[in-house]
Amino acid sequence: MRMLALLRKELADERQNLALFVPTLIVGFVAVLLPLLVAVIIPYVAGERLSDSSDFEVAVEMYRNQPSTRGLDPEAAVQAYLFQFFAVMLVLIPVTAAMSIAAHSVVGEKQARSLEPLLVTPITTFELLGAKVLGAFVPSIILTAAYFAIYVLAAALFAHPGVA
Repeated sequence: MRMLALLRKELADERQNLALFVPTLIVGFVAVLLPLLVAVIIPYVAGERLSDSSDFEVAVEMYRNQPSTRGLDPEAAVQAYLFQFFAVMLVLIPVTAAMSIAAHSVVGEKQARSLEPLLVTPITTFELLGAKVLGAFVPSIILTAAYFAIYVLAAALFAHPGVA
């Protein structure tokens, strides 16, 4: 019960200081924009197809060999390959969020001069660390899920049909 109270306090502190999510928002924006830029925008502006490049022949062949993606045209296969390749960048979102929140949690307690009173409360070390970890974990997972949904939506809206 004490851990839950401390977790609520952590989440309330995070809601009051939304600026600590700025690094995560930047990373998420780049993670979504980069594959759109490489797979959709640059080929459109250049007026060239990605499937015409010999660099992506492996992607086209790879997607022709998989039963679920055989119906993709060569351009869609290359776009799917690039979106799959850049999806790894979404892993940076929870890392960035957790680091930012954890740093703010400790520094914020110190600046608010609430660290010493917190340490003398009858809370165990496990409860204190558990609440701090969950306070960083929960927003990280929510942001990651939201950016993944945006990523898939962007692929569905801007890439060839079937890429998402």
